[in-house]
Amino acid sequence: MKRTLTMGNPQDIDWVGRNWSRWIDFHSAFDRESEIPRQPGVYRIRDAHSTSTLLYIGESIDIRARLFQLRNAMAKVASGGPQGPPHWAGAGILHYQQLGAVIQVSWLLDAVTDEGERKGIECESIAAHRWASGKNPECQFIALHRRDI
Repeated sequence: MKRTLTMGNPQDIDWVGRNWSRWIDFHSAFDRESEIPRQPGVYRIRDAHSTSTLLYIGESIDIRARLFQLRNAMAKVASGGPQGPPHWAGAGILHYQQLGAVIQVSWLLDAVTDEGERKGIECESIAAHRWASGKNPECQFIALHRRDI
């Protein structure tokens, strides 16, 4: 199906013409584990203090497992470990959290089971963010350009 890329606000519930979940607090989401889907899809992360940009856009075969990896990566860096696996964005998102960011997450409500489609939606969303804000999500390619975190 051919889609028209709509820029809009990257934090909107219907951004890029898709059906995103409501925003929930990243850390408390793990207390209500059933709220995070254990299914394939695309997710986005923001600082609740921001009104128009995102920190990260990702895709996974299992959104809940991938967000656990992100949380573990943040904990690893917080305890003095190096940036890197299990999730490269962990150091950057932790950095923003330490600066006072309130980390929230949202995901597509419709499971995207095809890997190529998921990666396409992720790329489309990153491109739409660039068009809307003039830049990549803050932690999208952090391992490539931020060695100080």
